[in-house]
Amino acid sequence: MINMPSDTRFSAGHMVLSARAAGHRMAVALGGLCRSGTYAPCTSLSTGCTRQRCEGGAKRSLTATTMDEFMRAALHEAKQGLAEGGIPIGSVLAIDGTIVGRGRNRRVQKGSAILHAEMDCIENAGRLKAGDYQRAVLYSTLSPCDMCSGAALLYNIPKIVIGENTTFRGPEDYVRSRGVELIILNDPECIKLMRDFIAARPQLWNEDIGL
Repeated sequence: MINMPSDTRFSAGHMVLSARAAGHRMAVALGGLCRSGTYAPCTSLSTGCTRQRCEGGAKRSLTATTMDEFMRAALHEAKQGLAEGGIPIGSVLAIDGTIVGRGRNRRVQKGSAILHAEMDCIENAGRLKAGDYQRAVLYSTLSPCDMCSGAALLYNIPKIVIGENTTFRGPEDYVRSRGVELIILNDPECIKLMRDFIAARPQLWNEDIGL
């Protein structure tokens, strides 16, 4: 048996806890959160496990094939905009798993030059503190354009979830270079919605993206 000074002697239980803590720190560094008391990458939609622990892994992971409740809310906004005679793009802003702002492209409805979905959403969220934006996730059914990406960068929104970037692709590489995490779902419903609209209203679509 190797004698160790009392201040450096550890029990087996302490070593296990230390290993778990190290695994937890690594999971957080990789963008994962704890799940069901373990330290594997998490399926939670929360933005930090120091604020919220997953509940049995019940919440779904944000993968390239998953549309969650927040993107469904954004898609609802897009469809509502289409029903109003506008361009079918929707957006929501979520903080700590709660929607704080909703919007849709309302350039046509409001005769506006700037009311893209993300701009409408951020405006509808109202005046927030810098720390609020830094805990937020912006959801949009379509890849944000230069203007909307710029608003997200201005307020240091750390994550943007995009319904699809097949029919239009904003400055995603630049946004990533600024440290923003982008998750691209390429959801078939989002793609079809925009493809059908662009085919039916090409002039209006070109106007919206400055062509």
